[in-house]
Amino acid sequence: MHCGPNWGYEVAKEERRFAHALIERVGVSIVHGHSSHYPKPIESLQLPVRPLWLRQLPE
Repeated sequence: MHCGPNWGYEVAKEERRFAHALIERVGVSIVHGHSSHYPKPIESLQLPVRPLWLRQLPE
């Protein structure tokens, strides 16, 4: 996913919320956010596995 400004190390709250929603609601396994010319943090989430039919899809 292409997001954020091209310069700087920080991840905006909105970017992090969107990535978490992709993982928690849609069931995406990996979100690779990029755009910056600097390395950005890596975050690992340990979530319980739920069948797809139990996940609430975004509206």
